[in-house]
Amino acid sequence: MQKSELNKELGRNRGLLLSIGLFSIFVNLLMLTGPIFMLQVYDRVLGSGSEETLLALFLLMVALYAIMGVLDYIRGRVSARIGANFQAGLDNRVFGAQINRSLQTSSQTSSLADLETIQKFFSSPVIFAFFDIPWTPIFVAAIFIFHPWLGWVAVAGASILIMVTLFNQLLTKRVPIETP
Repeated sequence: MQKSELNKELGRNRGLLLSIGLFSIFVNLLMLTGPIFMLQVYDRVLGSGSEETLLALFLLMVALYAIMGVLDYIRGRVSARIGANFQAGLDNRVFGAQINRSLQTSSQTSSLADLETIQKFFSSPVIFAFFDIPWTPIFVAAIFIFHPWLGWVAVAGASILIMVTLFNQLLTKRVPIETP
């Protein structure tokens, strides 16, 4: 399969990818609902003892979490649509290439399985990481604004997670089996 065909399929789904990016902006902004709610409770409710303020903040938080859930669901459905479009656009081409290859050689690899893997990638939450990772420095900066020690704890925690992930990759890396 030529690279231009892949670019053509990605171009055909560019609008859907942009909509995932737009939904990701709002989902990530709504991730701040919980911390902002707690700050408001400590700042406004505990100082005044106002149950009405607590109820209003709680209802606002529930509504914002509901909106975030709906946006995340829509983002997942759009992602699944991209995967289905990608597979539908390339299915015939890959199937034809697989038939031609099986007639010429006795290859056991399946290009259709590779295409299905690409479709599953677009349908899984993994693709959201590409849209969510740019928000990490923004959230860490927000933590530093609250207190520098909290920011450094967040940086240390993120560093530990990265090191554990790399260590896990090194330990679980498959060693190629040599055949005699």
